[in-house]
This record gives sequence, C-alpha cells and structure tokens, in this order.
Amino acid sequence: MCKHFYDLPLYQDDAKAMLEKHNITKLIEYHRLGWAELLYRVVKVDGVWKIKGMDCIYERDMLIPVVPDPKAFVDPSEFEKYRKSYKCVSWLFNHTGLPCGDELPGDDKPETVQKVYDEVSECFFAEVRETYHFPSEIQKIENKLENGATTMTEKLIPQLKPRSPEEQAKRMEEIKYAETHNYPAFEQAIPVDAASIYREFTEDYDAAEAKYARRRIEVTGVVRRIGPDPHGLPSIELSDSVDGRCCALVIFTEEKHAREIEEKTAVGETVVCLANFLSAMEPYGAVMKKSEIIARAPISPEEHLPAQKPIPPEARANSREELKYSETHDRPAIKQDAPFAVKDFFREFMKDYNAASEKYHNHRVEVTGVVRKICPDLWDVPSIELSDRVDGRCYALVIFTEEEHAKTIDEKTAVGETVICRANFIRAREPYGAVMKKSEIIK
Repeated sequence: MCKHFYDLPLYQDDAKAMLEKHNITKLIEYHRLGWAELLYRVVKVDGVWKIKGMDCIYERDMLIPVVPDPKAFVDPSEFEKYRKSYKCVSWLFNHTGLPCGDELPGDDKPETVQKVYDEVSECFFAEVRETYHFPSEIQKIENKLENGATTMTEKLIPQLKPRSPEEQAKRMEEIKYAETHNYPAFEQAIPVDAASIYREFTEDYDAAEAKYARRRIEVTGVVRRIGPDPHGLPSIELSDSVDGRCCALVIFTEEKHAREIEEKTAVGETVVCLANFLSAMEPYGAVMKKSEIIARAPISPEEHLPAQKPIPPEARANSREELKYSETHDRPAIKQDAPFAVKDFFREFMKDYNAASEKYHNHRVEVTGVVRKICPDLWDVPSIELSDRVDGRCYALVIFTEEEHAKTIDEKTAVGETVICRANFIRAREPYGAVMKKSEIIK
C-alpha cells in the first residue's frame, strides 16, 4: 500500500508528494518515507484537459523501524552505492530481489530531471498547438516551404534555452509574483504597439528583454482572439489586424478584469492594456500578466446589442439542459426562403431583442456571411466567426459540436470566404452576436 500526501492542489504549477510505504525486510518492519515532485502529463479529450499520467522526481527518502529494535540498525555504508534521491527504496529493492534502476529522475542528478521536463514540455506544447491552431509564423514558414519557397524573410523570436530545475523553480516564483503584484512602471510617453514590441524581440532579443523585463507596460493593438490561454486563464491576443499574427498574449489574472473582456470586449476593436511583461516566445509574442484594459475604441453604438439581464439562479438548470440538447439534437427548422445574411440577422436583435429571441429560440437557422476568424470558442470548441467582411465586427459565433463538421473548418475553410451555415440558435450576446450550436457548413 502506498499513500500520497499532497502539499499543493493539483491545479497549481507544481505538486509535492510524500509517499509512505510499509515494508518487511529480514523480518524487520520498516516505514519508508519518501519526498518527491509529481510532474503531470495531460491530454485533451473531447475539449477537456485530463491527466494522462505522471512522472515522479525523487528528492529524498528515509527508513523508520516500526518497533525500536537493535536488529533494525542498518550500516550507513550499505547506502553509499545507491542514488541519494532514493537510496532507501534501492536498498529495500535489493534485499527483496527486485531490480531498481539507477537512472530514475532525481534531484541528485539534474540531467535526469531536465530530460523529463523536456519530454513532458514537448508533448504538452504539441497538444496545445494542435488544440488552439495558432496561426503562428512557424506554420506560415512550413506552408511556404511546402509550396516551394527556398528562402524566408520573416523573423521569429529566438527559441529559449531549456532551464535547469533550479532555474525553473526560480522562474515559477517569478510568474506567481507577476500574477499578483504590479511591476515598476515602464517609462513611456504613449502605449507601445503590440506589433512593434514583437519586432523588437525578433531583431535583438537580449536588448528587448533588458528593456522590458520586470516592467509594467502599456501596450496597444487590435484584439484578434478572446479566449483562455494554454493554462486556462482568460486572455486576449493582440495584433496589428484581426487576421494578423499574435504579437502579444495578454492574460487577465484578476477576476474583475477578466469579466471585462468577457462582457465588454470584442474581436476587432483596438484596446490599450496595462500589464506586467513576463517573457517573449513563439507563438504568442510578448506574454503579459496581471493585465487590465485601460482604454478602448468601442464598437459603434449602432452595432451593439442591448445589455441583457443575467439568467436567474432558478432558471439556470433549465438553460443548461436546453444548451446540452442543442449541442446534440437538431432543433425545428425556421421557415425561410433563403439563408439570412448574418448582418441582417444580427440587426433583428438590435431592433427588438425580445421579439427576435422569441422568434428564433430553439430553432434551426440558415445564415450566410464572410468568415472573419477560425478558432476555438471560450470553451475550446471549434468555431468560426461570421461578418459581412473580413475586418468587420462579429455578427455570429458558429460553433461546431460534432467532429465530422469540425473537420470541415479545419481542412476546407479559410478566412475571407463566404459560407452558408445551418445551426441551432442559442442566444444573442456581445461580443459574439448570434451564438449558434451543432453547426454545419452546407455551402
């Protein structure tokens, strides 16, 4: 029997464990206590991050006799041939005839720990890239090379060198501090443009790092995506245009500011953010923490839905059941001679929100528009945003809850093309416009 005692919750950056095991060796009963760091491997299954496995990084262990007895004494010299991180378990295995490898990850051999970190990081970020479909410069380079290009002019942020376990532990402390404290303000007359700060790091990483490290910066750009970062924290991506590359990942670690991006911020608007600069890396550009939006160029009032009252607690259960049903079943089709132009559909809700909601609630609708963005929604479900033009505001968020139709947008759909979608109407809300589920592209 083996017990694990966790010092930290699973969702934090690291998890420590104390392992207790009862052993009988040479008719002597021992308790073996071991301390280790648990490194979790995760995988995304049906849109949910789940634990796939974990690696144990050994730190130290000890033996305690269950009953004090001179016979329980072990000559310290017997442990000298074993690894310090797990010498007691090696000694026990040896006396029971079981093999115990000498290359397990342990603090006494940093290279064994770094090897595990590298393997887990490679698997995790491969999963992240596949999940979020970042339109990074790396992917653009790969596409051009496949099409016969032999030289590339685009510059990327240099790849960071792997950190040692000691450096990684120090880095985690820096991240925690940056999420909860304001760094000293960076001296600037006007906000720095997100695309400009990205270029600074591609041209001279060390100089840009020295300039912005541990500083609180005002950065401005066009919101190209709203959604969780790879760790599930609310964030926005800034660029120089809606369909540009990600130049800054702005992460909101405080609830009051996170609510603002969900309720008041829309893709395509220009914002000014105040945030702690943390690092710069591909495919995110500048990574910012403890962020807040301090200025914005809002959507025109002529194209903004009226504010809606929150769903009362007693009605939320029914609302959730309706939502689940709409994700898996076709609602009755609305009568229409032709697909609705997505901008006209949106304007029905602007003109009379209650009448339009009653008309389309729990019905299946055909809408047509220009694809302005292809990305996961806030819950990481594949989706597209429709407008009347590529750089227009989002009039409909069309979510694909079935794998066969989700593959269509991954493999056959491009930003800028006009499509006709059939989907269950859910509700209309800012900044998405009409929200649609169980969607399919029919033309």
